[in-house]
Amino acid sequence: MTVRERFHIQAFISIYMVVSGLVLALTGIVCYIKPPARIANWISWRFLGFTKGEWEAVHTVFAFLFVIAALIHIYLNWNTLWGYILTRVEAGRNRKLELSLALVLTLTFFILTRAGIFPFGNVTRLGENLSNSWGTHGRIPPIPRVETYSLRTLCRLLELDLEEAMKKLRSEGLTAVDSLTTVSDIARENGIPPIEIGRILEVEVVR
Repeated sequence: MTVRERFHIQAFISIYMVVSGLVLALTGIVCYIKPPARIANWISWRFLGFTKGEWEAVHTVFAFLFVIAALIHIYLNWNTLWGYILTRVEAGRNRKLELSLALVLTLTFFILTRAGIFPFGNVTRLGENLSNSWGTHGRIPPIPRVETYSLRTLCRLLELDLEEAMKKLRSEGLTAVDSLTTVSDIARENGIPPIEIGRILEVEVVR
């Protein structure tokens, strides 16, 4: 038996599409409820060990791979698929009511979703509410992308004394504390989320 006979590519593509579809479903749910970037980076948010950016990357890559697999699936099964389409089209001619209703419902759902009308708009708003709920309990950073600023810039923006800020961080046992080092780098070096640096410096966060 040859390798070609032992390996059935149509079966492989079909199985892969099912598995990648499950991955897309999981990553889609996570991306639906994940916190906004400003909060995720500030609190070093993770789910199942993956950061927000990593979940988004996995979702995007698997979406592309799923489309490629679908195109390969169509190519490998074109004759069968085309015959099925012709059969369905012929059946559709005898099912004009059902065909019309399906088209009208599809167009209606599209329009209602685009306009944000109940209940479709509620799905989007629910996702936004779930995402923004991560910002409770003082988790919203004082300024956007605060973790990307150097300690010197952070102190200047928040009107903090640089030397006093560095002294506070060092007194807590933090290393790599330098005026030109970013907040995220200091946090990463010490294995803590950036919000912990804000707590040490007694930075007022948005509630």
